[in-house]
Amino acid sequence: MDQDKLDQIFRSELHDHTTALDKDSLWANIDQQQKRNTKFFALKLLSLIVAVAMVTIYFINSSSEITAEDPLAPVENYSIQPYSQAHLESSKKETNNTNLTKAKKAITQKAESIRAIKKINNTKTTSNPTTTNKTSATQTTASSTANHSYTAPLLKNISETRTTPSANNKVFSSKDKSTVAPLQSSIAAIANKKNELSYAQRLGMQALSPLNYNRPPFSRNDKIECYDHRKKVHPFYLEVYSSVDFIKNWLSANGNEELSYLNERKATQTQLQGYRAGLRLKYLTRSGLYFKAGVEFGAIRERFDRSETTEKTEILPNQLLETITQADTTIYIYGDAPVTIVETTSWKVWNTYKTVGIPVLLGYQTELKKFNLGIELGAIYNVLYKFEGMLLDKTLVPTMDPDFFKNRINTSLTGGLSLGYKLNSRYTAMAYTSFKHNLSDINNQYNPITQSNSKIGIGIGLEIKL
Repeated sequence: MDQDKLDQIFRSELHDHTTALDKDSLWANIDQQQKRNTKFFALKLLSLIVAVAMVTIYFINSSSEITAEDPLAPVENYSIQPYSQAHLESSKKETNNTNLTKAKKAITQKAESIRAIKKINNTKTTSNPTTTNKTSATQTTASSTANHSYTAPLLKNISETRTTPSANNKVFSSKDKSTVAPLQSSIAAIANKKNELSYAQRLGMQALSPLNYNRPPFSRNDKIECYDHRKKVHPFYLEVYSSVDFIKNWLSANGNEELSYLNERKATQTQLQGYRAGLRLKYLTRSGLYFKAGVEFGAIRERFDRSETTEKTEILPNQLLETITQADTTIYIYGDAPVTIVETTSWKVWNTYKTVGIPVLLGYQTELKKFNLGIELGAIYNVLYKFEGMLLDKTLVPTMDPDFFKNRINTSLTGGLSLGYKLNSRYTAMAYTSFKHNLSDINNQYNPITQSNSKIGIGIGLEIKL
C-alpha cells in the first residue's frame, strides 16, 4: 500500500470527526509556557556570565599575588646545584674584579681631588721643591708599608704622581698634610678591606679543599647508606642441600670360625652409591667463624645377589625302565624308578640402610669477591638407623630383613669444604665436598660380623639469608 492510499484512508475516516476542544485556552497555555522557557533561559545565561566573571577575577588576583615581590610567596621552580671547584674559582675572580674596579674608581676620584687641590695651591707654593719631595716621599713610604703588597702597585703610581715634579704640576707642601692624610687613610682602608676579603676567600677555599667538588656529591642513581644505630646482629642462613655419596663398607669377622661366612657375605653384597639431603641453620659471625646445625636424611644402597643349585633323588612313577625291540616291533616298559632333580634358585634384592641424624658443625668462611670458601668439621648424632633388604643368615640361607643391625648407632664424624657463589644479596649457590665416617659399628650382637661404613660425598645446595 503506497502513501497516497494511506492518506486517503485517514481523510475519509476523520473528515467529519469532531472533538470537544477549547482552542482559546489551548493557545493561551502554549503562550504561557513559551514565556516561562524564555525567562528560564535568560536566568541560566545570566548565571553563566556571573560564574565566568568570578573565575576570571580569581585567576587575575592569583597571578598578581604570585608575581608580586612578596618574600613569603611560594617558589614553584627551583634547583640547587652543587658548587664545583671551577665555580668557586670563577666566583672568586668575579669578586676580586668587582672589588678591584671599585678600588680603582675610588682611587681615581681621590686623584682627581688631588689634582684639583694642586691647581688651587699652585699659586701658594713657595717652598723648596726638594724638601717637599722628601716630605711627600716619606709620607708615601709610610702609607705604602701600612698596606698589603696586593695594592702596592696602585699606591706606587699615586706616590709617583704626587712626588714627581713636572712642568705642569707642582708638588704639595708640608702645609697640605691635613688634606692628604684623609686621602691616604681612605686608600689604606680600601686596601685593608680588599685584603681582608681576599684572606677570607683563601681561608674558605682552604677549608673546602679536602672535599671533592669535581662532581656532585650525589647523583640521582647513587645509593646512600645511612648508619644504622640499632643493635648489630649476626646474620642467619638456611641451607638446603643434597649430595651423592661413594661408600666404603668395612666388614670383619668376629672370629676365625666366621671367616667362611664373611667370605659369603662379601660375595653376595655389592656396594652401590648412596645419597644425603637435609636442612641446616647457619650462624655467621663478622670474623668469619660460623656454626651449623640441622637435620639430615641419608641412605646407603647395595645389591644382594645369590644363586643356589640343589640336587635330590626321588622315586617317581611312569618312568621309562626298559626298551625291547623284536623284528619290526618296539616294546617300552614303564614303572617306578628313582629320578635326580637339579634345581637353581636366584635372588637379586636392593638393600637400603636408612639414617636420620642431627649434624653439628663448626667452620670458618672467607670472602673472595662474589665467592666464599669455607672449611668445617663436626659430628652427626644419629637418631634412627633402619635396614631393609635381604642378607645371608648364619646358615647361609637368604633371609629378608634379618635382625642384624642397631636401631640407632653412635655419633659419626663429618666435615668438608664448601664453595659459594652469590647470586644476589640473599641467595647463594653452594657446592660441597664432604665425608662421613661411623665411629662405631652398625651391627648388633646377632650379626656374626662387624660392619661400619665411610662416605665421601659431592653435593650442591642453596643458601638463603634470613
